[in-house]
Amino acid sequence: MKRVLSGKERAAWIHAENARRSEQAVSEGYPKPSVAVVYSEDDDGIKAYIRGIRKNAEKSGFDVRLCELSRELSTDDVKKIMEELNNDDKIHAVLLEKPFPQNVDYEEIRQMLDPAKDAEGVTDANIAALYGGKEAILPCTAEAVMEMLEAYEIPVSGKRAVVIGRSQTVGKPAAQLLLNKNATVTVAHSRTKNLPEITKEADILVVAMKKAKMIGKDYCRDGQVIIDVGTNYDENGKLCGDVNFEELQDLDAEVSVVPGGIGTLTTAILFRSAMKCYRRKYGIRSE
Repeated sequence: MKRVLSGKERAAWIHAENARRSEQAVSEGYPKPSVAVVYSEDDDGIKAYIRGIRKNAEKSGFDVRLCELSRELSTDDVKKIMEELNNDDKIHAVLLEKPFPQNVDYEEIRQMLDPAKDAEGVTDANIAALYGGKEAILPCTAEAVMEMLEAYEIPVSGKRAVVIGRSQTVGKPAAQLLLNKNATVTVAHSRTKNLPEITKEADILVVAMKKAKMIGKDYCRDGQVIIDVGTNYDENGKLCGDVNFEELQDLDAEVSVVPGGIGTLTTAILFRSAMKCYRRKYGIRSE
């Protein structure tokens, strides 16, 4: 393998910048930045997620408020919670962690989120701004793809990029961001015919399929940059990506690692976006 792409160093730098801005703002008399996390008590993986959020919030100089949703709550109940968070001046960003309880309509809750507190870029206002070429809070994972390419000084303009995945939160926005950097972009998905032929044409291959180790040597070639967005668990319960990393060891390519790659970078960018929400609220312009 030509080079392994990690997100750790860039993520540490982003957290340090967030913390510096937080400390500076507090020293100037502003309140400490704070995020609220809205999540379901029924989600088995939520404990690890919350530990990660708390750890990364501390790195970035943020307080965290946890809003756990019990299974008894209805959509109307959660709407009241969202209204309180939208109007709470002590909360500067709100994170909506799926899946929600069965009785709660996530789409209705998403529509209620104040775009000014949308650190994940999930509201219609931010999505429309992205595709309209206006300033927006971007979906964090898609932004992490571009951040990694920038961190490793990988050129995008004029390159052929293939994105496998068409979700609203990763595939489509990643494709748009690559287009914005003047790449020629193809979006592939589960129903794409002759997928290996298409992926081998890519200079930059972004894999967001949600299928553990799906993309191996038959889909790749020498000289590619391969960004693995997947977060899965293999048959041994070990965290892995959508790319079969082991199969690509003999390939002369640059491949992002899982864990420690896009996921690590995404969390740091999440708090950078939350910091943008915070600074906009108070009109803070100093760097």
